Amino acid sequence: MPQDGQPLADFMPRFYARLSPGEKRRMAVKLGQAVRRWHDAGTQVCKADDIVVTHRMPANTDFLPRGRHLPGSHRPLSKRRRIKALGGLLSDCWDFTSRSERQRFLRAYVRSGPEIGQLHRGLIEKCAYEKSYAAWHRQGRYCFGNNAAFCAGHRDGFRYHGDKQRAGTALRELLPDPDKILEQGQIFKPGSRTHAGRIYLSCGEGFLKRFNDRGWWYRVRHLFRRSRAVHNWKVMWAFRYRRIPVADPVLCLEERFFRILKRSYVLTDFAEGGQRLKIVWQGLSDAQRCCLLIVLAQLLGRMHRFGCLHGDLKWDNILVCATGKGWRITLVDLDGSRVLRRPAANRAIRDVGRFLRDLEQVDTTGQWGRMFRRSWKKWITNI
Repeated sequence: MPQDGQPLADFMPRFYARLSPGEKRRMAVKLGQAVRRWHDAGTQVCKADDIVVTHRMPANTDFLPRGRHLPGSHRPLSKRRRIKALGGLLSDCWDFTSRSERQRFLRAYVRSGPEIGQLHRGLIEKCAYEKSYAAWHRQGRYCFGNNAAFCAGHRDGFRYHGDKQRAGTALRELLPDPDKILEQGQIFKPGSRTHAGRIYLSCGEGFLKRFNDRGWWYRVRHLFRRSRAVHNWKVMWAFRYRRIPVADPVLCLEERFFRILKRSYVLTDFAEGGQRLKIVWQGLSDAQRCCLLIVLAQLLGRMHRFGCLHGDLKWDNILVCATGKGWRITLVDLDGSRVLRRPAANRAIRDVGRFLRDLEQVDTTGQWGRMFRRSWKKWITNI
């Protein structure tokens, strides 16, 4: 390995975001051409850790394959092996690259050889998504165990799952009676099914949501199934692993007596500075509304592209905060959210339909709705 060389898997999270758009384009083209040469020579490069970046300066960036992946035979890889290898590479770089950058990489790969148009992007995309889903699913299981990032156990009659760095302080202050802290806070959503509000802990402000005990049928129905709080805990981490912006989960509590479910709670960070989309929309100019809708279309299209369904995309469940670099979006109220094994277009259309109903109430001419649909379809249908 060269003195300044490092694996592409380390380069992407540390340095890639600092590159300019032009540098990213040149890097995608050079990488696509290099991978094509290696595959033609029989080198099976199938993940980001198999590639070494030899220069940190983008203008002089070169790539080398890891030596252990050089096979004895120099015959070109078969079409099936190429598709799997490209799917693995895209899966490793998915979180750090945009759709256009991935397309540019594939175009450079195909055009650098004689077999133009014979690699099916749909198969490559499917392979990349399946590898990504396997990694996301594996990461999602960690949030229920005791490991370096999470903690779990029993305390004061509650079963808990928490973020290891912050759950300890929250447990000491919330237990044995979380309702006491909740009633002292600022209540946002009093109701028969849920009760939620802003609470104040020594470690900072948080948003605590309680799922109420709704009677004997509710208890029987949850004898052998997870509570809604645990479902929220799992879905929030699944969204975060897919880089969908939700509030940071801190703690999940579940009160049971011989498997009979009583109360359950989920604690997240409070989205400081975020306002409901319906309120923010009223004070924006047409240019700002256009930019915000494009950002939302990209976010929701990407969410649906990864098989995530929010379940209730009304504007009150989308918090918006203007920053110096653009818009910070946070999705809240994930009670009805789901993560599918594979993306489903019909279910995504129903999911985004709730967002469009609120948009139609403020869109008298229909231009905002048409623009949003065009942008959303681009992000949900393409790699």
